[in-house]
Order: sequence, then structure tokens, then C-alpha cells
Amino acid sequence: MKLPALFIIFFIVMGAPGVQGASFEENLAARNAWEKQQNGGLLIIDMRRPGEWLATGVPQGAVTLSLENHPSGLEGFIHDLKALLHQDMSRPFALICRTGQRTARVLPLLRELGFKNAMHVSGGIFGDRTNMGWLGEELPMSSKRHHHF
Repeated sequence: MKLPALFIIFFIVMGAPGVQGASFEENLAARNAWEKQQNGGLLIIDMRRPGEWLATGVPQGAVTLSLENHPSGLEGFIHDLKALLHQDMSRPFALICRTGQRTARVLPLLRELGFKNAMHVSGGIFGDRTNMGWLGEELPMSSKRHHHF
């Protein structure tokens, strides 16, 4: 599974086909993600850049795994993601980014690679036109990170 870095950047910046038609199960509002995480049914992965983590902190209980700044690119990100999930491709997890755009673009690729219960926090940390986001919902943030890169 060797994908060139240029493809990854294009994929993140330009988007992936079919994102607009994502089903409801793939999109979680911040508060729903927080509640599922608190009940032990969801791992939240903050995939923003390290500078973004430093600027705002990360959602409490989330782990950090940057796609854009991973030293091994997409392959390394996927490898580390599998490790976080203990190789269980059906374990539920939700990606979060700044506004939900990056996570929505990556989600179809993860689904295609076999991550059956991959979701994303729509609205991300800061929110968008339809979602208040993690900060808008006043959900807890932590400056302490479980750093995976």
C-alpha cells in the first residue's frame, strides 16, 4: 500500500469523491462523540497538526495522530491507527480536526481500507455552518496529549 505523498496532500486539500453523501452513522456531533467516548464505546483521534494541538489543546481523552505531519506519511498513519485500535478494524473510532473538513475527506479512504466503524466529528474543534464543534459545545479540552505523532 504505497501511496505517494502528493496523492495524500491532493486527497486532503481537494477532497474525496462521495463525501457529501456520507451516511448519518459516519457523522457525529461533538456532544454525541463525547458521550460515546465517556461510555467507553468510542476512541476519539485528533488528527490535526502538532501546532494546532498546542494552540487549543485536544479533546479530553482523545489521542493525537497527525496525518499531515506523520513522518511515514499515509502508510505510517494507517499503521499507527491500526495499533491504536489493537488491530481491530471494526473498533469504533472518530476522527476530529479543526472544522471537520479534513476528517470528512479521509473517512471514505479509511472505509475503503476496511475500517468498518470509522466516523468523524462533524464541525471538528471549531465548528462549521451546521455544527457548533467541540469548543462551541464547551466540551472539555486537555493540554495533556497521548501523543502518537
